[in-house]
Amino acid sequence: MITLGKVYLVGSGINELNQLTLRAKELIETADVIVYDSLIPRDVLSLSNNNCKKIFVGKRKDEHSYKQEEINELLAQLSRNYQRIVRLKGGDPFLFGRAGEEIEYLNKNGVRFEVIPGISSIQTLEVLLNIPLTHRNYNHSVQILTGHDLGLIDFKNLADFNGNILILMGVSNINEICNNLIQAGKDLNTPVALISNLNNKPVGFQKGTLLSFTSQDLKAQKPGIILIGEIINHLEKFQQNKKKILITRPKRSYDNLSESINDLGIETEIVPLIKIKKNIFGIEKLQSKLKKIEEYSFLVFTSPTSIEIFFDLIRKSRIDIRNLDLKICVIGPGTAKALNQYCLIPDYIPNEYSSDGIIEVLKSELTSNDRVLIPRSTSINKSFLNSLTITQVDEIGIYDIIEEHPNLNQIIKNEKIEFITATSSTIARNLSKLIDQDLKDKIKVYSIGKETSKELKGFPNIIESKNFSIDGLIETIKNDFTNTVKKK
Repeated sequence: MITLGKVYLVGSGINELNQLTLRAKELIETADVIVYDSLIPRDVLSLSNNNCKKIFVGKRKDEHSYKQEEINELLAQLSRNYQRIVRLKGGDPFLFGRAGEEIEYLNKNGVRFEVIPGISSIQTLEVLLNIPLTHRNYNHSVQILTGHDLGLIDFKNLADFNGNILILMGVSNINEICNNLIQAGKDLNTPVALISNLNNKPVGFQKGTLLSFTSQDLKAQKPGIILIGEIINHLEKFQQNKKKILITRPKRSYDNLSESINDLGIETEIVPLIKIKKNIFGIEKLQSKLKKIEEYSFLVFTSPTSIEIFFDLIRKSRIDIRNLDLKICVIGPGTAKALNQYCLIPDYIPNEYSSDGIIEVLKSELTSNDRVLIPRSTSINKSFLNSLTITQVDEIGIYDIIEEHPNLNQIIKNEKIEFITATSSTIARNLSKLIDQDLKDKIKVYSIGKETSKELKGFPNIIESKNFSIDGLIETIKNDFTNTVKKK
């Protein structure tokens, strides 16, 4: 008997959110349940909707939260209670991902399924390191195998293979693998590369030979790939000498910024310095205000995040947006685009994309009979309450901006970062705390506006956008790079 629910075996790719296929993104955003593995790119789960149930079933070496048989049964059980079940796997579901075992079980038990391929760790070598796995001048063929169980490897045939060898899940066994290949007759000077930490940045790259890797004491971060073959001696021919810029916005905010900078021929390294967390008390307060939404005549949004949370509550409260008889003011074009997604157009966008700009607009429009609702961040530089005394203003902090503290000094050195973007005062303050002065002296910072620039302490080289918006920042970066090229 065919069950109502359907299981989607989805490949999430490795390392970057933007390596998801469009179909994978659609399914993650609309899933009722996500059953996910360990090696999922950062923030992929953040694409899911607020009502989605998430179940971790990850397996790493000697650490299994669920046995494979238990995962198979779990998927079948979920299909009886949920409509859309996403089985989210790192890389590609069919490349050592056990998707075959799972669909065998699902098919046997009458559960509908669909497979959505993903970019595997093998393709990630191409994306991140420009490594051609085949090249007519060096290697005509490639062999892929797992190094998890050495008893399954025919080392004699592997040693005789005249092409690139890719060994997945073999980082822990690399010394023994290289030694076995030498014992089987492969030239001990054969080039070997260990590419590690594929799920994060910076990606590790260690180069040597079969002989050197037999004795090295390695501390490589998993997941990793062992690459063996002549192509390793020619990798410098495929590397671009690109400028690299650090983007510090949260994952769900940087897409347009990162892609636009890439289009300029600048490589981006994405390390979010803040994360967004809903404020429970603010959410509850806003919910109570929504019960009397008809009492408001003005609605003000200061960020796309405030729009997303507001309309999520509107939906949950079953409020018909056609009945919202009020004027809407947004802080800038980016927030206006977020509002457009709900088929709404703002009545007001200030000339200056800032809190001061909003205040100037409202002062010219408000009367004593108006009432203003402003859902916004709890981390505010300037409150509207003291500036809009002519009428009643309900300003509610519905989300918190929490600082992240990665080792920026190490990232800047390892990735050879020359430029950094600062798109908010909070990010600027965090940058000032996290980066050593000797690196500040060498880095050029692109600031989104004057309030952000004020928080960039100790940075001597700041280029400030005249237009307080992401589009304005992109234009500033473009103009600066263009002028630098002309000078050269």
